[in-house]
Amino acid sequence: MILLVLLGFALIVALELPGLLKARYWRELIVFALLTAGAFILSLLLVFGVELPYIDSVLIEVFTKLGLTLK
Repeated sequence: MILLVLLGFALIVALELPGLLKARYWRELIVFALLTAGAFILSLLLVFGVELPYIDSVLIEVFTKLGLTLK
């Protein structure tokens, strides 16, 4: 399973990275690298069986407070 995760992310990077470098999209490259690294870490944690917390309650609370602030 670990090999599939590695191959999947390697494929994504191999397809996206050359276009970003060729077009010199440096900011987009940084965002892509950060998001891909985060997704890769979470994927490996899931493969290793680490129990990840649910984030939906935190998101609901944040967006509720944001909505009340903007009202």
